[in-house]
Amino acid sequence: MVLTQVFGDLWLSHGMKAFGAVQSLTPHAVFNLIGYLLTSPSIVLGVITLVLSLGFYLVAISRFDLSYVRPTTALTYAVSLLGARYVLHEQVVPDHLMGRLVIGLGVFLVALT
Repeated sequence: MVLTQVFGDLWLSHGMKAFGAVQSLTPHAVFNLIGYLLTSPSIVLGVITLVLSLGFYLVAISRFDLSYVRPTTALTYAVSLLGARYVLHEQVVPDHLMGRLVIGLGVFLVALT
């Protein structure tokens, strides 16, 4: 579930970086954006992967307590940091790394119960 969430986000981010920053919401700009979203392989793959992640999430909450599943999904914060750094080659600042470590520790504590 965590990996499909992260990979879906990575694909979407990659696709939108290829499109560029959305500067305007005029009808023409929105039409161009929608056309891009429907035809971009990265965006389509990201959406499919996120739908798969949603399926995994639904299965998880049907089998386990939400109070356990929801904190586990917070692992996406730590894993997405790695993906942003090594797949998208984004800058990772120490403050972000420390914040993700704190989240990871919290997930670990929940998993112990």
